[in-house]
Amino acid sequence: MAYRNAPAYVKIGLWGVGTRATAMLYLWICVALALGLTYHFADPTALVLLLASLWYWLAVRWMDTNDGWRTKQR
Repeated sequence: MAYRNAPAYVKIGLWGVGTRATAMLYLWICVALALGLTYHFADPTALVLLLASLWYWLAVRWMDTNDGWRTKQR
């Protein structure tokens, strides 16, 4: 991935994430867990999960707009 010019929130948010598909999977897992916690338990932890999903979404969006998902470096 092209992390050289990425802001800190992208580097930290996608640390260890290899592909866009994996990042989107983590995003939707966070959303599903947050909705499940809210619906079944009214747990305030759901807010943290929603913030994490927002963070994933912003990082993925930055990578999309800046061609950061290239797998081969030239």
